[in-house]
Amino acid sequence: MRLSALLIAVFMFSVCTLQAQRTKYGVVKGSVLDSASRQPVEAATISVFLVEDSTLINYVLTNRKGEFLVKDVPLGKACHLLVSYNGLKSYTQPFTIPEDRTDTLLPPIRLGKAVKELEEVMVVGLRPPMVIKKDTVEFNAGAFKTMPNAVLEDLVKLLPGIDMDKDGNLTMNGKKIEKITIDGKDFFGNDPKMALKNLPRNIIDKIQVADYKTREAQFNRTSTGEENKVLNLTLKKDQNQGWFGRAYGAYGSEKRYEAGGNMNMFNSQKQVSIIASANNTNRSSAGMGSFGISNAQSSLGGGGTGFTDNKTGGLNFSNVFSKKFTLSSSYFYNRSFFKNNTRTQRQYILTEDELSIHDYNSLNTNSNTSDNHRGNISLDFRPDTMTSLYLNMGYGKSSGNSASFNDANSRNIKGTLLNTSVNQLDGTNKGDNLAAEFFIGRRLRKDGRNISLNINYGSDIAKSNDLNKGNIWTVKPDGTDSTGILNQHSDLSNDNKNFGASIGYTEPLAKNLNVLLRYNYRLSTGTSDKSTRKFNDGTREYDIIDTSLTDQFTTRSEVSYPDLSLNYFKSDKFRMAAGLGMQWLRQKTSSRLLKEMDQRYLNYFPTANLVYQLNKTGELAFYYNGSSQQPSAQQLQPVPDNSNPLYIVMGNSDLRPSFSHSFSVSVRQGKGSLYWFTAMNYATTTNMIINETYFDELRRQVSRPLNMNGNYVANLNATLSKTWKSKEYTIRMNTNIGTAYNRNMSRIDHEDIESKNYSVNARLFLTGTYKDLVNIMPSYMIRFNDSKYSKAQNQDASSVTHMFTADLFINWPKQLILENNISYTYNSRIAPGFKKGITSWNAAANYQLFKNKKGMLRFAIYDILKQNTNVSRSITQNYIQDVQVDVLQQYFQVSFLYVLQKFGGIGNK
Repeated sequence: MRLSALLIAVFMFSVCTLQAQRTKYGVVKGSVLDSASRQPVEAATISVFLVEDSTLINYVLTNRKGEFLVKDVPLGKACHLLVSYNGLKSYTQPFTIPEDRTDTLLPPIRLGKAVKELEEVMVVGLRPPMVIKKDTVEFNAGAFKTMPNAVLEDLVKLLPGIDMDKDGNLTMNGKKIEKITIDGKDFFGNDPKMALKNLPRNIIDKIQVADYKTREAQFNRTSTGEENKVLNLTLKKDQNQGWFGRAYGAYGSEKRYEAGGNMNMFNSQKQVSIIASANNTNRSSAGMGSFGISNAQSSLGGGGTGFTDNKTGGLNFSNVFSKKFTLSSSYFYNRSFFKNNTRTQRQYILTEDELSIHDYNSLNTNSNTSDNHRGNISLDFRPDTMTSLYLNMGYGKSSGNSASFNDANSRNIKGTLLNTSVNQLDGTNKGDNLAAEFFIGRRLRKDGRNISLNINYGSDIAKSNDLNKGNIWTVKPDGTDSTGILNQHSDLSNDNKNFGASIGYTEPLAKNLNVLLRYNYRLSTGTSDKSTRKFNDGTREYDIIDTSLTDQFTTRSEVSYPDLSLNYFKSDKFRMAAGLGMQWLRQKTSSRLLKEMDQRYLNYFPTANLVYQLNKTGELAFYYNGSSQQPSAQQLQPVPDNSNPLYIVMGNSDLRPSFSHSFSVSVRQGKGSLYWFTAMNYATTTNMIINETYFDELRRQVSRPLNMNGNYVANLNATLSKTWKSKEYTIRMNTNIGTAYNRNMSRIDHEDIESKNYSVNARLFLTGTYKDLVNIMPSYMIRFNDSKYSKAQNQDASSVTHMFTADLFINWPKQLILENNISYTYNSRIAPGFKKGITSWNAAANYQLFKNKKGMLRFAIYDILKQNTNVSRSITQNYIQDVQVDVLQQYFQVSFLYVLQKFGGIGNK
């Protein structure tokens, strides 16, 4: 731990030295009025910046009387005061607090009405860190400090309410962020990781997070409350005219390498981006990221899984040809080789007799190579102010081959061996998928009256063939044993298509009331054709048809869904909607093995939502929705899949569609440096599709889907963010806590089982910065999970996981950046033989080179303690499972990064 101790000592020395040079501070006071009504303006954002470098000093919101008081303003230094409020013109005023005083009182500030509701008349760089505008949360990128050469990913991690998991997936208040756009234009389709890993954070002005609605919902101004999120980036005005990019290369011990780069050309109408990367360090296929040790998948969270060699390339193009026509397109290619070793230990519920399987253990080695192409194009055409047309098409093509070796065995509760299997599964696969959407909307002459049409089509074709060889040894219930040989070749073809159309008409009934009439139609067809042939010792060919594993299954699902909803809105303060829909569903299935089935269902879909604006920065929302889910062709096809000889997966042709009711209530509030969000959700499902588990006469586990009632889930989530800014220090706290209760019905060995699951997740994330010299980011998370079963009262099905991480950056001396990243994960309930505590420690030294610090030389050490591994526990209705997966371990790496950029045609910056 010598390196860590040295870094801490340097940090403490720097703090003590700089603390000696203290600056005196005072407060600035005042009030804000609406110039038209002469009434106080509540919740206006008051921000104070230094004139010399536009550094944000502090910010607050006005109270009910329109008054404000801003603390920690340096004496004797020229400052800007910025007042911003949605719907009113922004106001700036220079001021200085004399050194012989501790406060100053400004004259009343009067704000006039903005020309546009969302107009922002602000001095460049003078904005509060966060502003809430209706359903949009907007962050000022300049208010969040990151290290030099950081990318968007490093910035997003600091934003209140946004969480990023170990795979780079983003959520905002529990809702998934589906895509990232740049100035409203698509960037590599619906893949947020492309922007997170490749865009430099220093070109970003604002980050806006809003609901991700369909074109139809946007046009009709409707909301279900279940929308995920879209993140839009607004670029700095002086960096939206030019080109920028970077190139990097790295090599280290164990032949670990990384190389790649990107180049981007942006202006107000056109965006062109080219990316390429290659690595064998488990980095994301989307790109390199910030080159940071905490962003390597070989570090945080147990180190990812397996060993991956990735090669990628892509092109993105967007252009506004005119005010009426915009085109966006992208192409992306990825070639990946993956190898992994997995150890699994599974303990089944309700298997306490000596004839039943209690423990399942397996060692699996698998590898696969895959090639993936995907392309996307979208056209947005607005021939006039009343008409909107949109066309989007995407195509993907994939191919690959795989190899898997599995050694498994099962034992009873006394540890007696019941069966074993060893098999080698080799296969190839290829797939094609196509998706297209067309939308047209027209606003009619009467204000509020409009009509829209939405059509979509999708096709997904997948083909594979597998060669499965192995043997099975089993102890039968009568005490005798048997041995089976497995040698078969399987061909599987899945062809799924869907077509949908929706037409809507909106008619205003009164000033604040309208009615929306819609008719939806959806047709889905699927064919699953599986052919399995055994090896013929006589002909030395695979020409013996195995009828039990061969079938062609087809399904056709047709849905008609008319609905009506009333929508009431009162300015920006209050809006509500209530509606009712009816769904006629017809599902036809046919198979070589079973007779044709024709099923018909009728469901009612009530909907309701209410949104109340508590104030300019607070919102209360309630949503209710009903939805149905049809089983897939694979779930319906009653043909066994014996890829794992001890774990057989079957379909069930008797499956019925499930229907769910979901309720949610949420409250959001932002005041000054404080932001909080809380939500309660409840959902219940009838005919829920679950997986039944039972054991056949050969002691193999068989899993098949079936419908069961009595399932529901309730959860509560809360997020709190608070910023403290005092003198040269900034401390930001992001914390969230979630708790859930699930009641699940399942069937194990032909017995119905009720399971009740309780879970609690809590996370605290702190960011502390001192000027641009020191940045420390500690984080702690605890996850508790406990399950109770109606037929196994003494079963210990619980899990407690603790995770602590800390990132420390020291930019001292001026050209040197020291990094230290430590993570510790501990699970006391992990099974014997699995490591309970794992410590991962990475460190790096970066030296900035050349004019404007465009180059960076770096030396990094990953997994200093050689403890990196990946261990996890999962608890289901049927079993408790512990899994350990191989990961990358210690290696050293030297790298070089160079940044290129030229903006506005005025030379490099």
